Amino acid sequence: MPAPVQPMSFSWQGPAQAKVGDRFTLTLSAKAAEPVQNLQFVLGFDPQALKATDATEGTFLKQQNIASTFTRDINQSSGQITLNLAGSGERGAKGAGSVATISFEVLAASPKAEITLTQAAPEGASGEALTHDALDPHTMTLNP
Repeated sequence: MPAPVQPMSFSWQGPAQAKVGDRFTLTLSAKAAEPVQNLQFVLGFDPQALKATDATEGTFLKQQNIASTFTRDINQSSGQITLNLAGSGERGAKGAGSVATISFEVLAASPKAEITLTQAAPEGASGEALTHDALDPHTMTLNP
């Protein structure tokens, strides 16, 4: 009987604090033991405290020279960012790497601003849904 495959995992890299007027980036990274072909994410943030200004594709799908497409939809009023990454190869990507880097501007002070991964839908090379671990919010202190 084959050993169970490790679920896909995600992590945040970014600052723990910033002040009003600052711009900062937050990187969402992934680690996968199985090949990943497509990734869809919905991120949440407080639109009163943070303004999402951009989102760019990371290295995860590109690491094995897989051509990929990246789309993003930033909805500032609802505090949501939708990211879609699709690989064009047949193999998919595995290993570890950055999925996306999101740029923010601090609009208002907040003792506990959270950026959350509210939905993740990774798919394998055959279109099957891949299991993944939950990711705790990235919590920041936003100073005046």
